[in-house]
Amino acid sequence: MTPAAELLMAALPPLTFSTHQVVISAVLQPTYDVGGDAFDYAVDGPRARVVVLDAMGRGLTAGLTSAATMAAIRAARRAAGDLPAMARAADRALTDQFADARFVTGLLAELNVEQGVVQYLNAGHPLPILFRDGRAIKTLTGGRRTPLGVRHQDGEVGAEQFHPGDRLLIYTDGVTEAYDRDGARFGTERLTDLAESCMADRLPPPETLRRLAYTVIEHQGGTPSDDATLMLLEWSAEAAARTQP
Repeated sequence: MTPAAELLMAALPPLTFSTHQVVISAVLQPTYDVGGDAFDYAVDGPRARVVVLDAMGRGLTAGLTSAATMAAIRAARRAAGDLPAMARAADRALTDQFADARFVTGLLAELNVEQGVVQYLNAGHPLPILFRDGRAIKTLTGGRRTPLGVRHQDGEVGAEQFHPGDRLLIYTDGVTEAYDRDGARFGTERLTDLAESCMADRLPPPETLRRLAYTVIEHQGGTPSDDATLMLLEWSAEAAARTQP
């Protein structure tokens, strides 16, 4: 594994976290010469916050870009900043720390675990998919802004009311833009269908993501050309019980 991948893997939180109200699970399949994907989360009282990032470029440059972005977002979060404040902190870190133009796409979300309300910002990232009763019901299209590191004025934060048991699937383009040897793209439809199949089998989030990630690797039939990151955020009273071995 390259220094870029080592750098980010060391900074990531555990792959799965659960309480009696919420489960957060993620998987990052790194390549050996790319290190631009990253994820993070924190649960503090009634708020569960999650972040998925994908930095431009390759190798150590991408790894350092994501690491700086994640550190800025964490610092703003710990200072009680809201989602726009976290995004602005990332913007400043990227413009202040690097002389060249760098940007990161990202999805930042906050779930009120008592009320089930999700607020989110989408900084040029693939649209997350909302699942209800094991079926994909919509993509979350609000909260749009430019990628992190690109000059931006605050707009509206997206919002969605979850129902008990809802799952939000967040992913990077290394998943949907994975190609097989014949040039066939993995695509959003294939990802959605497979996720629905896993949910129909009542698989917990960690196993769902493991199967999704394995299928993406199998689709490519060789060394991946890009990082592939998946995260599931589930609001469920049975969440902790279903993540037990």
